[in-house]
Amino acid sequence: MKKSKFPWFWIVFCIVILILINYQNFQIVKYQNLNVNQLYNAINLGLIENIKIDPESGKISGKFKDGKFFRGRIIDVADLQSVAMAKDVEIEIITPSFNWRLVFWMGIFPVFLLIGFLVWISRKAGGGNVLKFSSKFQGISLEKAAANNIRFKDVAGCDEVIEEAREFIKFFKYPDIFKRFGIDPPRGLLLIGPPGTGKTLLAKAIAGEAEMNFIPLSGSDFVEMFVGVGASRVRELFSTARKGAPCIIFIDEIDAVAQRRGNYKGFGGHEEREQTLNALLAEMQGFDENSRILVIAATNRPDVLDPALRRPGRFDRELFLCLPDVIGREAILKVHIKSRILGQDVNLEKVAKMTVGFSGADLANLVNEAAIFASRRLLEEERKSKTKLLAAINFKDFDNAFDKVRLGPEKKNTAISFEDLKVTAYHEAGHVIVSRHSKHVYHLRKVTILGRRQFAGATLFDSKDKQHHTKSDFLDEMAVLMGGRTAEMLKFYDETSGAEHDFDVASSIARAMVCRFGMSDVVGKVVYARRESFLGNEELLDCSPETKLVIDKEVKRLLDEAYKKAEVILQEHSDQLEKVAQALLEKETLSAEEIDALLIELAD
Repeated sequence: MKKSKFPWFWIVFCIVILILINYQNFQIVKYQNLNVNQLYNAINLGLIENIKIDPESGKISGKFKDGKFFRGRIIDVADLQSVAMAKDVEIEIITPSFNWRLVFWMGIFPVFLLIGFLVWISRKAGGGNVLKFSSKFQGISLEKAAANNIRFKDVAGCDEVIEEAREFIKFFKYPDIFKRFGIDPPRGLLLIGPPGTGKTLLAKAIAGEAEMNFIPLSGSDFVEMFVGVGASRVRELFSTARKGAPCIIFIDEIDAVAQRRGNYKGFGGHEEREQTLNALLAEMQGFDENSRILVIAATNRPDVLDPALRRPGRFDRELFLCLPDVIGREAILKVHIKSRILGQDVNLEKVAKMTVGFSGADLANLVNEAAIFASRRLLEEERKSKTKLLAAINFKDFDNAFDKVRLGPEKKNTAISFEDLKVTAYHEAGHVIVSRHSKHVYHLRKVTILGRRQFAGATLFDSKDKQHHTKSDFLDEMAVLMGGRTAEMLKFYDETSGAEHDFDVASSIARAMVCRFGMSDVVGKVVYARRESFLGNEELLDCSPETKLVIDKEVKRLLDEAYKKAEVILQEHSDQLEKVAQALLEKETLSAEEIDALLIELAD
């Protein structure tokens, strides 16, 4: 590996200049400071040989007859001159002159220093031109994407999107057929979807299937603090792509450089971003019919992109990659377990059903965490048996991995008092009992009082892939959330801070019912809030103060009704609450089957 050269020349150059300019300052001269009285006494005693006077500043310096030096300051220069002349002391008046040292240090030297620094930076960047910061794209190697091992078979959970992508590849593999119909080849493909849904993986698969030259970049590669650098990089990129056509350019996180013009809130950066975006728009518009260049971009924030970029002729097609459904999740799991051995009790369909809302990246992480749990278990078992066992992942490993990914690692070494455990047990038991007596909630999977992250305990349900949620679903879900605080009040007659997360989720549901889903007869079938893209952020639309007051009252009414419903259920089934809470204190974690057995035993 070639070592970078350190700028020794410039360091030595600066040291030499310092020595030459301040040579006199390196001479060790000791001055004696004299006040006015001491100075006049020394003159009258005939001890002073010469005096130098600066009339403007009043500074004086001089030499004693014994060879020593002195300095000081005086106000009345004329009086000092008359006294010194009377004693035959040599006097020198310092006249203002051109201070070349000051000019050098304040003006010329910083310029030389800056030029030297820029030359060094330029050499470090690998280019000879100081201002050419776009050298990153110079000499970029156009390797065949066939060397990429990723194909469509490696992408799962988005079959419709893959079929659409295959259509794009045909334009470049069989251009003559499309020319006969007068079809214009596509110029851009925009991949849109939440984080982790496989946008980058799909782009690599397209490049691998097409066997075209491939240039992968990120939107941040174009962003610079110097105006014009990003635009220069765009021009160099497309120039290189034309030389290597047919070619695929992939720009990941394109929103970093292609945000809506005039929408930047930062200082100064908007001009550079807009110039870069304008260059990108011009290059995509300027393609020849036979340029055979395809631009693929990926983003999870399509709402911030400039409209000119998304119009036909630039990004002709937009493919949406959504979170996979249960079939897609099972297919993704099969891809990630190819190189691993599964235990006989593992059912990937069951794992797929319990991972509702997981993206492809989340599922890959789940499989990896399950493998880690399996390796720990295998290591412990081999130590005990002293024999080599089969390295297989069991369903228990997936279950532990799911809990860790969703809730975080267990707090095994945290000292928790029995009183805190007791409060947590009744709190979680409250969630369990309310859910058991509510028709429109998901099936309970497990409940635990083992702490994870900021949670003292957790009650987990098996979710389902549902596109539509009813008002009854939301009302029962809020009642279950209120079950924890209600149980605390019924048992301990006091409130704790453990219900913070429950109230947060319940409040979000109630506000969504009122402001987004039109589920309030008082507010009406009006949307007062909308969700922004895939980010999940909500924006409250403009409405009158009176309407906001009505919204707040409706949200509070829904939450109060949910609390009242949970209270009625727990009062009617207080024996079940007590049974489950005591079992949690004994076992710490209960599965749905164990809870069913407890309640059947209680009924008998």
